[in-house]
Amino acid sequence: MDKKLICHDIALLTAKAFVDSNMPEYINNSGAKGYASDMIKKYLEVYPLIKEEYENQHPPGNGITFLK
Repeated sequence: MDKKLICHDIALLTAKAFVDSNMPEYINNSGAKGYASDMIKKYLEVYPLIKEEYENQHPPGNGITFLK
């Protein structure tokens, strides 16, 4: 997996976990529009954080790292 795909997958899973935890709100009030809106907001919020954490864990030029 490359860096972009890893960061995307983790950001998507994080956003989904967040909005899924608020499911009663969407069912009772804002519906699919609110769900989609919150999913996008959360994804855009966490993607840069995940990218930064990835870069901290795997600095450029470090090559392949193994569990120690």
